[in-house]
Amino acid sequence: MASTTIETASAQAEAQPSELNPPDQEKGGRNSPGIYTGQCCLSDIWGRKVILLTTIGIFWIGSLLCGTSVNMGMLLGARAIQGIGAGGVVTLVNVCIGDLFSVRERGFYYGLVGAVWGIASAIGPVVGGVLSSQASWRWCFYINLPISGIGIVLLYVVLKLHNPRTPLKEGLKAVDWCGSLTVIGSTVMFLLGLELGGVTHPWASPLVICLLAFGLVLASILVFIESHYAKYPIIPLNLFADSSNFGALTTAFFHTMASTSGSY
Repeated sequence: MASTTIETASAQAEAQPSELNPPDQEKGGRNSPGIYTGQCCLSDIWGRKVILLTTIGIFWIGSLLCGTSVNMGMLLGARAIQGIGAGGVVTLVNVCIGDLFSVRERGFYYGLVGAVWGIASAIGPVVGGVLSSQASWRWCFYINLPISGIGIVLLYVVLKLHNPRTPLKEGLKAVDWCGSLTVIGSTVMFLLGLELGGVTHPWASPLVICLLAFGLVLASILVFIESHYAKYPIIPLNLFADSSNFGALTTAFFHTMASTSGSY
C-alpha cells in the first residue's frame, strides 16, 4: 500500500512548494528508480530473520525522514532509504515462505501475499488522497511508522527460522561486494536512462545514450564477475542453466513488469 499511497503524497508535496523549498525541482524526480540491494544474499549469511527485521527498520527510518523532510532533496534521499528497506521486505517475505513451507503449501501463502498486494494497491490511492486532503501529505509516510513498528515486534516474537549466527567479520568477507556494486550501478544507470529519455532529455541526447550504454556495459561486466571472480555470487549464473528455473524466472520477470506497470 505504501507505494500507491506515496504517489498521492509526492504529488501533494510538489503542489505545496512552501513546505518543500526550493520549489523549482524537476518533476521527474519523484519517479526515480529505487535501489534493490542483495538482501537475499545477506540473509543467506546472517539469517532471514535478522535481515528481514533490519530491512523493516530501514523502511521505518526512511518513512520517518520522508515525513519530516524540509526540502525536495531531503525527500528524494529519504525515499531512496525507504526503497532499500521496502525492497528487502518484499523479497524476504517470499524467501521466508519458501523456507517455512513445503512446495505443495507455498502456493497458498504466495497467493495470500498477492491478495494483500492487490487489496493494498487498490485502497492505497484512496487512503493517500484522504490523508493528503484532510491532514497533510506527510501523514502518507507517518502511517507507515505504527504499522512497521507492530510488524517488527510480531516478527521478532513469532517468526522462527534458522539463524546461522555468522560472525560479522566472516560475513563481510562472504559478501559479493564487486557483484553488488556492479548490479546496482548497472540497474540505476539503465533505468535512469529509460526514465529520462523522452521526458526531460531527448532519446538521442548524450546523457541518455551514455546511461543506457554504460548500464549495458556494466551488466556485461557483472556476468564476467559472477562467472569467474565471485566466490559467493550475488546472482549465481547456474540458476539459468536449468530450463525449469529459466522458464520460471522469465515468467516472474514479465509478470512483475505487468503487475507494476500501473504505478508508472
